[in-house]
Amino acid sequence: MRMLRLALFFLCAGLVVSRAGLLVHEGLGHGGVALALGGSVREVTLFWFGGGWVRTFTPPGDLRLLAVQLAGIGAELLVAAVLGLLAHRWA
Repeated sequence: MRMLRLALFFLCAGLVVSRAGLLVHEGLGHGGVALALGGSVREVTLFWFGGGWVRTFTPPGDLRLLAVQLAGIGAELLVAAVLGLLAHRWA
């Protein structure tokens, strides 16, 4: 019984962490950079167990489009760096 509770805890924790990561990747990353570059967010679709996407409009320009496309990974790297620094500080 204790093993089952532990497994359920980690399942729920993994779901929460993955959904938070999805919000950071799609919302802050792609959506946030599109808004910062003068574009807009047209649609947000998120799934509990499978991911999601943000449809954005970006004003014309190859570098703007590239920035929006790379922003999801950039947001994840930024959050990982901040969490890593906090973990190092607390250790």
